Amino acid sequence: MRRLLYLLLFIAVAVKAQTYRQYDTIADPAIALQKLYAASAKNPASAELYCQVAERKIQVFEWDSCIYYCNKAIELLTKSPERKLLTRALHAKGIAQYYLDDKFK
Repeated sequence: MRRLLYLLLFIAVAVKAQTYRQYDTIADPAIALQKLYAASAKNPASAELYCQVAERKIQVFEWDSCIYYCNKAIELLTKSPERKLLTRALHAKGIAQYYLDDKFK
């Protein structure tokens, strides 16, 4: 019984670890953005890719294009029940809007 419990726990952790995409492991945001652009061109209805692009745009200080990709992700996510991703997109948009407004002060 214990072994079964440990096995189930291990499987749950392994499945969660597999949710990270190949774009999360790329250290250079510019290279990650190029790969994300290519992936989003193949799948234009993927809100998760738009959200990842927006998060990488924050890292390269491109606030206005981050807001653009956040808006695309939010538009797709309002029609789906995926609330965690919607929260990530709204958070990234808030960060970008804050820095965009604060840039001239």
